[in-house]
Amino acid sequence: MKIVLDFKSQVEKAAAVAKEKLPVPGSVAKIGQDAASLAKRISEDKYVKIPFVGDFNSGKSSLLNSFLGRDILPTNILPETAVAYEIYFSENERLELVADGNVKKTSSSLDDIKTFSVIPSDIVRVYVNNADVKSLNDKGVVLVDMPGIDSGIEAHNNAILNYIKEGTVFMLFNDAENGTLRSSTVSFINEIKQYGLSVHLFVSKAIRSLLTRLRKSRRSLSRRPRL
Repeated sequence: MKIVLDFKSQVEKAAAVAKEKLPVPGSVAKIGQDAASLAKRISEDKYVKIPFVGDFNSGKSSLLNSFLGRDILPTNILPETAVAYEIYFSENERLELVADGNVKKTSSSLDDIKTFSVIPSDIVRVYVNNADVKSLNDKGVVLVDMPGIDSGIEAHNNAILNYIKEGTVFMLFNDAENGTLRSSTVSFINEIKQYGLSVHLFVSKAIRSLLTRLRKSRRSLSRRPRL
């Protein structure tokens, strides 16, 4: 991204000037360290991350797979093996398992995503060769498939809240078959709003829910005695 390169260039120029004006050995070393640290933060914080959240099996991963045009992200997984999946563009497709901020494992096969040994606090970076993902990344946007907010696992809740400082919008999925918002979902919305962030509600499985109700209505009508 051009703006990121511009910021890093300005940091390098400022560091060069500071080293020239303050040619003290200790100061020069400190300036170099501070400049490197700031450049690293600029690189790491260059994206706005949009978490897709909701209850388990609410359709988050299925919708993202549809967006990708491939079944990459795991669906119908257990809460104990659910982690955050960040989606990036790369011509060289691969996976990176990140734990405590460090890359612990990599794979050049996206199929290995289902075999990674993960715990709820982990992050998996998914690099896909996809034009739509590239378009979003170029605009500074990264989509994130999050664990279900109804898992009851503290690490999941902490992982979701950690994205508050990296994003501005949460996409909240609600299964139409639930009929209404659960109290846990309402609490989540209220908590996110306290941080001044936006929450967009996406009602999933609405057509399937409607078809199910139509079938039940037809069966009910067919059982009524005729006059």
